[in-house]
Amino acid sequence: MKIRNGFVSNSSSSSFMIYGGELNVHDNEEEIYQMLCKGKSEKEIEEIDACVKDGDDFDTYGLTDYAEELMPKGHSLYYGGYDSGKFVGVDPSCQKDDQTHGEWKKQIEDDLTEAFGPMVGSFGWHEDCSFDG
Repeated sequence: MKIRNGFVSNSSSSSFMIYGGELNVHDNEEEIYQMLCKGKSEKEIEEIDACVKDGDDFDTYGLTDYAEELMPKGHSLYYGGYDSGKFVGVDPSCQKDDQTHGEWKKQIEDDLTEAFGPMVGSFGWHEDCSFDG
């Protein structure tokens, strides 16, 4: 029997653990699109349209990828496994040394609420480990 040491280059697994919330892209496609287009030139909007629209409908995956632009500084977008949601938040290793845990969590909730309003909810710890292969 052979035992492989090191990384597997064709692995399709991912995992994350964050404190944050679930971003409801599917039910808020138009609102997210408007946020993305705000203050953009006509040429920039055409570039966005090419990635997030499929005819008259939205491409949820493309829209979700572009939503990364709307993240507050220090926050990231994470994809749960198949049929899971899109999560926004912060890795626990990013907590500042001079911040209490409660202050850190409150700041994340405030930042996400300011950025996305009611489109983000279910604040708490979110984790996922998925394998596609």
